[in-house]
Amino acid sequence: MRLSQVAQGSALTQALQSQEEDATCLARKAAERTSLRSRFKNEQRLSMNAQAAVTASASRASEIHHQRLLPNVRNAAATAKSRAIETLNRKPSRQSRDAAATSIRAAETLLRRSVRNATNAATTARSRTAETFDRRLARQSRDAAATARSRESETELQRATRNAVATSAARNSEGPHTRANRLSRAATNMAAVHLSQIPQARRIRLDGDIQRLAAARIITCPSSSFWSFLAFNYDPGINLTTRDDINWAGKPTSLCCSSGKVRLPLLHEPPTPLRGLIDGSHPDSNHFLKIIRQYNSSQMTSFGAQVVREEGWMPNFKVQGQLYHRIRSLLPEETSTPKFLQMYFIADYNLQAETRIGNLPPSGRVPRRDVILLLQAMFHEVNSYIHSFKYALENAPFPSFSIVNDVDKRPHDGHGLCYNAPACNEVAATIHGEQDLTRDIVLKSRGVALRRISEIHRSYDALQYPLLFHYDDGYHFGIHLHIQGGQSTTSPRALSCKAFYSYRFMVRDGDFNLLHRCRELFHQFAVDMAAKMELERLCFIWNHQKQLCSDSYVHLRDSLRN
Repeated sequence: MRLSQVAQGSALTQALQSQEEDATCLARKAAERTSLRSRFKNEQRLSMNAQAAVTASASRASEIHHQRLLPNVRNAAATAKSRAIETLNRKPSRQSRDAAATSIRAAETLLRRSVRNATNAATTARSRTAETFDRRLARQSRDAAATARSRESETELQRATRNAVATSAARNSEGPHTRANRLSRAATNMAAVHLSQIPQARRIRLDGDIQRLAAARIITCPSSSFWSFLAFNYDPGINLTTRDDINWAGKPTSLCCSSGKVRLPLLHEPPTPLRGLIDGSHPDSNHFLKIIRQYNSSQMTSFGAQVVREEGWMPNFKVQGQLYHRIRSLLPEETSTPKFLQMYFIADYNLQAETRIGNLPPSGRVPRRDVILLLQAMFHEVNSYIHSFKYALENAPFPSFSIVNDVDKRPHDGHGLCYNAPACNEVAATIHGEQDLTRDIVLKSRGVALRRISEIHRSYDALQYPLLFHYDDGYHFGIHLHIQGGQSTTSPRALSCKAFYSYRFMVRDGDFNLLHRCRELFHQFAVDMAAKMELERLCFIWNHQKQLCSDSYVHLRDSLRN
């Protein structure tokens, strides 16, 4: 009761003082404090401060919970009464003092702030060391209650910001070993969650990942208003009945199908095991798509090019120098390891898979044996080239022979999975010494020599990319343009290589188009076909020198006359 009366009297006295008296009193106290401190040296001052801190810490450590709360209650009551009787003239003065103290704290140097923080940390550490077990539990419960109240009052944005700052600080402070352990635990937990998902939940998760990736790359689909206004901006002279591709505003009509002159059959959809790996319905789809170029080790020809590999993340595919495909004999030499097409004639499928894995160049991304066995069985079942080569090898009339894949013959198409004893009229067995055309694919029964495949052969793409083409032809000179409205639907003009692959690369409604879903393998295929286009143009210049020179001469003569 006496302390309450003293606090009330002191608050009333301070309230009655004028601003001038308050300033005079503060100045007098500051001068007394300065003169008192000037009597001591720095070492004495630091020693006195340390002794005072130890005394205060010991006093705080010895007091019980109610003793600690009592000064806080008295101070809070005194502050509340002082605020209640505070006049309007004294309130700005108090606020200015508080602002000055805050500005002093903000203007303190880094050294002084670090010294103050270190002193406070040492004081807190001594207080923590001296407290008993019961007092520690009481303090932790009070802190937990205060934290819970603070969490309840914060908004979603404040919570997200706080979590982001805390996570960033934790990531910056962790070492390489801690980071590696954390990533390993996260990968293990994520793999366990993915394995326990049902197919529907997996599909929902993959769709969400695609949407987040599209949002990160700022890829947006055209809105409904785009398609609505598109009807008012079209060329009425274009016959859209022959255009089943998606047309974007500003795109030249010759890019996709040359205004309907290019008509190619759609690519066949992949077999069931491969489609599941491509569209994400198979559990191993993500792993397969990440290293799809390694899984193309089932190729029957070698890819000859100097691949440019840069450090870090490299999403594109680069080559340097000349690009070509080469093929070996059907069977290897006695002391040689089977490679490419030769591996398909290994009777044991397990040994065949091990040979494929062993022939891959060393890298951190190794294909899985079970996935290779799955793809290998699919190729033996549905690939028409493998069936043709096996049939020709089994029915060879002589031990020493050659197999010729005629460039002008069309491979199997339209028979689905029915390849029981095929006619194989596009593959013929010939005796050594017979002449063959340069553009034909000639395979010896045995040998170490590599034979280069012509880029304009219809089997050029299918032999190198069995994951992309199972029944379809690549580009060749036998494809012609179409004439609209004429008596004959086929033009005598041959289709160019650029027009052929431009048609293949377009996005069309209702077309699965395996090419667009194969990631790194599609990048390699696009680079390969770009090199083929350049070679076709160079071949045209090489084979039409007379016409090109005559044409240049005619124009030169006309320019001289004029």
